[in-house]
Amino acid sequence: MSGHATMATTSTRMYPVQPLVVLSAKFPHSSSMYKMRNIHEDTVDTRPCRHDAANTTATEAKMPDDAVVSQAPLPEYGLLEARQEKILNQLAELKKQVSTLCHFLKQSNQMEMKQSNQTEVKDSVEVQKPIVNHLVLNVNPKKPPYSILALQKLWKDTHFNVISHIHSTTKDDIPIVFPKWILSSKKAIQLTLIWKDVPDMEVIVNTYSCPIRGEVNFLRLMSRLIESHNYESTCSQPQTLDFALDFTNFLHSQKCIKEGLITLANEFEKWSCKGGFNIVDIAVWSLIKQFHETDLPPVLRKWYIRCESFFTDY
Repeated sequence: MSGHATMATTSTRMYPVQPLVVLSAKFPHSSSMYKMRNIHEDTVDTRPCRHDAANTTATEAKMPDDAVVSQAPLPEYGLLEARQEKILNQLAELKKQVSTLCHFLKQSNQMEMKQSNQTEVKDSVEVQKPIVNHLVLNVNPKKPPYSILALQKLWKDTHFNVISHIHSTTKDDIPIVFPKWILSSKKAIQLTLIWKDVPDMEVIVNTYSCPIRGEVNFLRLMSRLIESHNYESTCSQPQTLDFALDFTNFLHSQKCIKEGLITLANEFEKWSCKGGFNIVDIAVWSLIKQFHETDLPPVLRKWYIRCESFFTDY
């Protein structure tokens, strides 16, 4: 029995085998792939920085003091600098002269343009294209348009040819007989008067427009048609004439004009033309003739006699 036991103990390996890899008896065990330095244990970083390395390289590569040799400036450089300074001074002087010349030419052009505009305005007043207009006027026999007589006498450069017709509803006679004129080729106004019962004068320019009402507005229209007699461009204060014309137009619709004439007399020096007549003189004179029984203020008496003598003397 003891023999069997000994046999079993000695038969754990059948034959010895040489190992393929020989490992050390103690192998360090680690759970990480590679080992890193513990930063918490370092107090001072002794590794060189990048800029320190660059400074070290620059210091090592510093150029020696005797490598740069100073040179004296060439004499040509001084001459070139003096010439450049002279040219710059000449350019500055030339720029100043050109600026002065431009300013002078600008003022001259402005004066020439102003004179040219004044000449054009003067020529437009003196020289005008031929004007031929045909107007139809509806007038009341009780308010005859005496202003047409004044225009025929006063505006020598314009011919007013008047043809009168009596409407079938009017039985009154024609209160005015207008003189006949031969139409001029330059400025001619053909007026066709239709005597009918209308409250105020109606001026029909064409069939598509509304009539212009009032004798005063008829005078305004004539003044604007003939540029040489346009008070808005020839008078220094046209607003004064406009006030007198508007007030005269207002008096045409009144039954009594005595108080209105006193107002016009107070402003006589402002609207009346000294040494001549304008369209306000014509408008006020025609108004007074339509209200011939009205007493005139002392200022207007002598003036009215002068208007009557000039406008009705043919």
